[in-house]
Amino acid sequence: MGVIFCVCRNYVGIQLEVEKVQSRGPIAALKRVSVSERGSLMAAAELREANDTRKKYSLEAHYRRSVSHHRMSAMKLIVFCLIPHSVKQEENLITDQSVTFNKRLQQIKIRRSRNEFPFELDPKRVNLGKLPTRDMGVANATLLVLIIVFCSLLEASFVLGRVHRHSKKHHDPDSGLYGSISQPPGYPPSESPIPGDGGNSSSDSSIFDVRSFGAVGDCVTDDTSAFRSAWEAACKTEYGVLLVPSGYTFTITSTIFSGPCRNGFVFQVDGVLMPPDGPDNWPKEDSPRQWLVFYRMDGMTLQGEGVIEGNGQKWWDLPCKPHRGPNGSTLHGPCDSPVAVRFFESSNLTLRNIRIQNSPQFHVKFDACDSVLIDSVSISSPALSPNTDGIHIQDSKYVGIYNSLIRNGDDCISIGPGCSDVDIQNVTCGPSHGISIGSLGYQHSLACVSNISVSNSVIRNSDNGVRIKTWQGGMGTVRSITFTNVFMENVRNCIIIDQYYCLSKECRNQTSAVQVADVAYRNIKGTYDVRSPPIHFACSDAMPCANITLGEVELLPAEGEMVADPFCWNTYGGLETLTIPPISCLQDGAPLSLTEGEKVFNVVQFGAAANGVTDDTKAFQSAWAAACKVAGSTVLVPAKHEFLVGPISFPGPYCQPNINFQVDGIIYAPIDRKAWRGFELLQWIQFTKLRGITVTGQGTIDGRGSAWWGESKTQDPALRFYGSFDVSVSGITIQNSPQCHLKFDSCTGVTVTNVSISSPATSANTDGIHLQNSKNVLLHHSKLACGDDCVSIQTGSSNINIRNLDCGPGHGISIGGLGRDNTRACVSNITVRDINLYGTMTGVRIKTWQGGAGWVQGVTFSNIVVSEVQFPIVIDQYYCDKATCKNQTSAVALAGITYQWIRGSYTVKPVHLACSDSVPCNGVILNNIQLHPAQAARRIAQPFCWRSFGILQGPLEPPVPCLQVGNPFKGHIQSSMDMC
Repeated sequence: MGVIFCVCRNYVGIQLEVEKVQSRGPIAALKRVSVSERGSLMAAAELREANDTRKKYSLEAHYRRSVSHHRMSAMKLIVFCLIPHSVKQEENLITDQSVTFNKRLQQIKIRRSRNEFPFELDPKRVNLGKLPTRDMGVANATLLVLIIVFCSLLEASFVLGRVHRHSKKHHDPDSGLYGSISQPPGYPPSESPIPGDGGNSSSDSSIFDVRSFGAVGDCVTDDTSAFRSAWEAACKTEYGVLLVPSGYTFTITSTIFSGPCRNGFVFQVDGVLMPPDGPDNWPKEDSPRQWLVFYRMDGMTLQGEGVIEGNGQKWWDLPCKPHRGPNGSTLHGPCDSPVAVRFFESSNLTLRNIRIQNSPQFHVKFDACDSVLIDSVSISSPALSPNTDGIHIQDSKYVGIYNSLIRNGDDCISIGPGCSDVDIQNVTCGPSHGISIGSLGYQHSLACVSNISVSNSVIRNSDNGVRIKTWQGGMGTVRSITFTNVFMENVRNCIIIDQYYCLSKECRNQTSAVQVADVAYRNIKGTYDVRSPPIHFACSDAMPCANITLGEVELLPAEGEMVADPFCWNTYGGLETLTIPPISCLQDGAPLSLTEGEKVFNVVQFGAAANGVTDDTKAFQSAWAAACKVAGSTVLVPAKHEFLVGPISFPGPYCQPNINFQVDGIIYAPIDRKAWRGFELLQWIQFTKLRGITVTGQGTIDGRGSAWWGESKTQDPALRFYGSFDVSVSGITIQNSPQCHLKFDSCTGVTVTNVSISSPATSANTDGIHLQNSKNVLLHHSKLACGDDCVSIQTGSSNINIRNLDCGPGHGISIGGLGRDNTRACVSNITVRDINLYGTMTGVRIKTWQGGAGWVQGVTFSNIVVSEVQFPIVIDQYYCDKATCKNQTSAVALAGITYQWIRGSYTVKPVHLACSDSVPCNGVILNNIQLHPAQAARRIAQPFCWRSFGILQGPLEPPVPCLQVGNPFKGHIQSSMDMC
């Protein structure tokens, strides 16, 4: 009987695995076949709707073959278990062998999901340990026959259960999703070597079950600490697996899982993960904009049979952002709401076979990622849940999205700026807002999107089908886009380009726009919602859509017989075939503004040698003089050319507005000091007194400043704007400036985005971005690495918004130094948030000289992540860059300074608040500070405060007992503040 129990127990284990495959239907079986088998099967499965029946039976036939193969594997294991040994020995081994088998089976499931060996459970590879053997007698042979008959009867009982359950699969409304699954081109699953004995076994030490680290999984207990501990252990292990086991529901708070980890890391979610329920239960110390963040990972896989549950309902009901409800009503929606899963600055990622649902905002976001595979993912939230994009990608390239089902309240897939080489296949979308490129060009920003392909997909009951949407006033291009073999079912705006995208009625007309060109729509068929035309092309007046191609487009009304006419505005292109409905509004050829180029002034055409040696300064001046006379013109510095340009000023009092300075090549500063004679060393390239000036492109401005670094006298900034309005800088790289890289002086309305600034950490006074006497400034999504402050804010600056920057090396983000030489300084309304600082001297700093006057007030530093920063939080009112500075009684007053959600590692001192004796700091708020010493730290100092008054809120690590509570001024405002 002991042998019978062993054999049948193992057989039942394998049979349950077969049950799991069957419960998933034909697709689960199909995923286990080889690439060659799948390719032959897909040849029959690629037919369209007329062959649905044949596709279904073809898939089910293969499914039956796969299940049969499972049973053969089970029988192999039965024979293996019956290796000749005595019944008595078997009885002694029953418990040990059963437990060992279950452990091995768990490892095999995980390794199989990573495609490390085929689906068959080959007994030679399932190493259960050495079993004692001896000759099998006649009795054991007879017993073998009886066991096979017994297990055959057991198999029949399983078959009876399967027949009933499988018959219901035909009623699945989403079964059509997998009608034409194909192998994703160019994204084969990578085979990782298996640690251990030559790739044939896996060690228990590579699997890290979160329960082993203290996780409870009862849906109530906060398991965050256990997950972080499990992450740290698994991350350090080659082919480590962080296991979230099935049958448990784990609650964790906002967490950043940081890499890089060792090769082959897997985050295996077989249970349920969920955040705290709604904003009222969200920990105050956690960022409300993100929940699960995977940062700087390489080669990670997120997969499993479980669920990532976002608990989004209470976030959707926040009275912040209205959105459309049923029957034309207006519902509330989110403001600051967390993204469920975010991958940031990561590469070689795999997301597959997992379900994500009910996110407060985006379900999955890929930001600045490279080489991403998304396969067989299910994403869902209610149709009226606001801003719940299924998959959002931005600043990412080489992304494949395959075989997935998305139903949500916003775009199924949204593609933001900076994306290229994105392939989307076999996706079923809806209800939703469709598949969108955009929105692009928000707040005059640069947007470049290219090489996007959407094919073999279905969109149902959605507000939009395939859409491109841009804001007025943006810059950049959208090109090389193809939509092929997309079936629409009751969709509004099946095909839409909207270059007047706006979320309110207050958007004004503007002359610049993102250019849309080279877009093809082929074999787009189905039905449309009659409330809107099936085809809508609303292109920019200033930048028409070009080379729009349509072929085999057949869209009929879902109700009635009246076919609506397509709408076109400023759209140029052609038809490959006749379409339904007919399109007569599409204009032939190319727009004149794109062919004649009357607004583009190429510096090469004005005499630039473009060899990087000859002085091209005069050619640049001539091109500017011509462009200055034409509103909305472009000075082009073409790509693949190098230009040597001396000190130059582009004046603007009499220029037309909205001039674009397009830098796609490389501009070098002269090294020979003779080129600087006769010029004041205040700037190298300067734009003055302009309205609507834009510097954009994908080129480089190289100051070649190494010859100047270390000199005591003032050097020149690389790029300076003075006295200008509506200034935008985007896309370019500025490097090796003699002094600060990018300077704004007395400007109003400044936007800087997607800019890269760099110089060596030892280069003196090379601030990244310097602001002075400027207001209404937005700096975002840029990378800065330099020898001084990444961003420095000087006197006269107000309404400054800085977010989503990477800073390091450098001196951090600083306000000041202010009040030098007894001057007045006034700075107000500064917000710095969502910043990453790496290896900088200071994190977020306010520095003032003694003897100054004026004030700094209304400053917020929020959601700052520091990594090995010497001094993360600094107020220094005794700033001095000389050998000696004398004590003085007057000082710039500091009030209303908030530090919240500051976390990470430091190397010297976490908090340093050194305020003036005569004018103490007032209203300093420390809220949810989590700072710990870095591993490399040698000398650790405690927080320091001097004459600092304010409030402590939330958990603080380390504690800051030195901050005094109360108001040092007892109801009166000091004279320093009156001076502003």
